[in-house]
Amino acid sequence: MQLQRASRGWRSGPLLRPVEKTPAIPVRPASPQSESPISHEHNVDERADRAPKSRRMTELILVCCAIALLLVNVAGTWISFREVNAAKDTASDTNRLTRLLLRGTSAAHIVTKVVSQAIAPNNRQIRVSFRNDGKVNALHVQGAATVCLLALPSGAKLACKTIPLSQSQLRFDGDEVTLGFDGIVGDGDVTLLENNRATVQYASTFRFNDGFDDSIDGSSCQLYFVRHSPSTDSVQERNWANCDVARTILSNEVHRRSEQ
Repeated sequence: MQLQRASRGWRSGPLLRPVEKTPAIPVRPASPQSESPISHEHNVDERADRAPKSRRMTELILVCCAIALLLVNVAGTWISFREVNAAKDTASDTNRLTRLLLRGTSAAHIVTKVVSQAIAPNNRQIRVSFRNDGKVNALHVQGAATVCLLALPSGAKLACKTIPLSQSQLRFDGDEVTLGFDGIVGDGDVTLLENNRATVQYASTFRFNDGFDDSIDGSSCQLYFVRHSPSTDSVQERNWANCDVARTILSNEVHRRSEQ
């Protein structure tokens, strides 16, 4: 009877019992000590080779960056240099243009000529003037004026006189210097002038500072002429003219008289 009870008791329990799980054993990575000596040495060599290559690559990148920055700086400096030079050129051109405009409208300008007068027995002095017609003072005026009595038609010099000119300045307000020549035309020379047998020539050369630090060279040439009426041979005009113009007038007068 007891055996049956025990059997029933065993059968009355749960038919399926949970299977106990075996605890998982963690897999550990292989220890370097487990590697073979040859494999370990190979890995060490690879790491040793990889480190210098990495450093060289880093150095190469740094050098390339430095070169790039240097090129950028050079380009920037060159562009700035060109811009500065362009600005200087523009300023220089502007100053030069302004100076030319001022010089063209305001620079000192010396005009020299014979003081208009007829030569007569009682008026035989030849006077010439140097006048500043500019808007600024003419500085360091130097030169010379020469007056000669010339025979016609040969042009031979019968008498000459030269007077030097030296002025520290001629003011812009019409300041002038007058030179007087006496003794060039004698008593009998007036008749030669009236008959176109002689003429008087005035010539001058001079140099001055125009007020803009430019040295200007000038010259002048004038001849005295007497023009007659072709029909009556009476005197029509006694005057001075530019040498080229006066030579034409005198040549015509000499030619007309030679045909009479």
